[in-house]
Amino acid sequence: MPNKKKVFVFGIDGMPPEFILDKWLDELPAFKYLAENGIFGRIASTIPPTSIAAWTSFFTGCNPGETGIYHYIKRYYKNRTNGELITADDIRTNAVWDILGGYGKKSIALNILPAYPVKPINGILLSGALTPDFNEKALYPYSLKKEVLDITGPDYMFEVSDFGKYRDLNYDKMIEGVYKMSEMQFDLVFNFLKNKAWDFFAYTLTGSDILHHTLWRYVDPKHINFDSNSKYVNTIKDFYKYLDGRLKKLMSFLDGDTALLVSSDHGMNRLDGRINLNDWLIKNKYLALNEGYANEIKNEIKKFDPKRIDWEKTSAFSTGAYEAMVFVNREVVGSRYDDFCKKLSSEISAISKKDGSKMNTKIFHASEIYKNSYDENMPDMIVYFDDLYWGTNSDLGHNDLYSWANLVGADDALHSAQGTFFMHGKNIKKRGAVKVDILDIAPTILDMYGIEPNKKMSGKIIDYK
Repeated sequence: MPNKKKVFVFGIDGMPPEFILDKWLDELPAFKYLAENGIFGRIASTIPPTSIAAWTSFFTGCNPGETGIYHYIKRYYKNRTNGELITADDIRTNAVWDILGGYGKKSIALNILPAYPVKPINGILLSGALTPDFNEKALYPYSLKKEVLDITGPDYMFEVSDFGKYRDLNYDKMIEGVYKMSEMQFDLVFNFLKNKAWDFFAYTLTGSDILHHTLWRYVDPKHINFDSNSKYVNTIKDFYKYLDGRLKKLMSFLDGDTALLVSSDHGMNRLDGRINLNDWLIKNKYLALNEGYANEIKNEIKKFDPKRIDWEKTSAFSTGAYEAMVFVNREVVGSRYDDFCKKLSSEISAISKKDGSKMNTKIFHASEIYKNSYDENMPDMIVYFDDLYWGTNSDLGHNDLYSWANLVGADDALHSAQGTFFMHGKNIKKRGAVKVDILDIAPTILDMYGIEPNKKMSGKIIDYK
């Protein structure tokens, strides 16, 4: 039978272990307390380590091949438009709060990606990024909207700006927005902690990821644009000091029977550059455009447009900004699929850095990492150029194989495969540093309640007892 234990999950998007666990830990007393009195370490993210895929796997215990969530946008293929944003309707697996609800456990899950449109749960569910506005699909039960806005103020922020548009803000406006968004969300968390009944509580914070992508050049001496003299040199560290204070306050709300998990979905790497992979695919006769489109990109960089692809002559194309997601046109490749993938993989692996030096490129084949049936949104190959120190670019019309920005804008950093993890509570043994997988979180949470993990979950229960 399920027990009366409670679990609180504090998710921090992109929390980098090399800073949180190493360089800054002595300046973060709440995080340090967790490390010294529980379990901590690095957490392996999903493949790919996109936030939307990773958080979905975090709360379901299933890999992207099982959840159906790989990236923010569904696969571009020939009978689609320029892509549709992923929604919660696309998730094929249950989250821990769905399972706990079946055992009568009440959950509060705030700022969850992706949760829009929300579905009924035994408790409260508030969506996060990718929410267009605060409508009836953003909150369950919707009757709580007035109460939420009374706590946070009328201008509740699901994101700092529209999806991906934070790059358009100047640094000061962006930083101001991150703190404003975070503070109103913390106000809601603390209020609900005090005034609502719950057995499981989850809150994920996304402002950290925004700061990483835009200001990484000020914290990483190896960054190509490193600037140690900027007024922003301590901005990211100062934000984690702010989070440390909020973590301390959060811990003061939790009783002795509540286990605390603090975790990120991935880590961060500096961005050394981007590979214009679709241009490379065109040059190597894998991707074909219609004549008008081909002429246009001779003079102007254009977004990848599936409506203007010559699909009868196209065997592969790519999407993505950090890792490259390569899709194979099976209608063209046919029975040659396995040999084709091997050949293309070998050629992509041979791409070098701009200075001619070799990249430490890793390529993952869907058939090897997902172990389930093929679905139309599944990338055939996922490419980590130089182990995610080089990003990719799906735009067309570059005169060079290498670029820094894409049409959306420039980033200072991209996601790494290892994030940061802490686990603390009365019945959690003091183990020190461990390595865990993001798929281990959901089954471990269920085990804490005395509930046997769903057989569909791919992870294992963390040795915490």
